[in-house]
Amino acid sequence: IFVGLGLFLFGLVNIAILKGVGLLVFCIGFGSLIAGYIYPNNSNEIAEAVEKFEKKIAESDESRNSNTRTGNNDRNNSSVGSLYLVIFRKQR
Repeated sequence: IFVGLGLFLFGLVNIAILKGVGLLVFCIGFGSLIAGYIYPNNSNEIAEAVEKFEKKIAESDESRNSNTRTGNNDRNNSSVGSLYLVIFRKQR
């Protein structure tokens, strides 16, 4: 964040292209800061989220197998989206 701010200020004074570079670096740093607060950071929370995800995948695989036997091949859950929801719900 501070490097981006420094580059931006230096770009205002001297080299114009550094304004854009500074803003980009600042936004990446700020996004990383926000992500650090949103996502779990200790191993117990991560392990619990992965276990819930694996259980959900196992259940969806069972339902898919039963749906393919009946001719219904509809896929309702994305694996990555499901993992994100499990982690995000844990944080709320």
